[in-house]
Amino acid sequence: MIDVDVRTIGSRVGEEIAVSGWLEVTQERINQFADATGDHQWIHVDPVRAAKELPSKTTIAHGFLTLSL
Repeated sequence: MIDVDVRTIGSRVGEEIAVSGWLEVTQERINQFADATGDHQWIHVDPVRAAKELPSKTTIAHGFLTLSL
């Protein structure tokens, strides 16, 4: 647990306060997130179409999933 005094938090701008290990964002995780949120837009859940139509040639994780991590 990180203890931060909100009255002095401004002095910590730019300071690294917590780092976790890497977490692989798999297609399965993206699909589970789509199920949980109801966001099944093809750019997230259709690898075949993404390979054909997206410049990255792969699906894109939901912004909200990325933010939540």
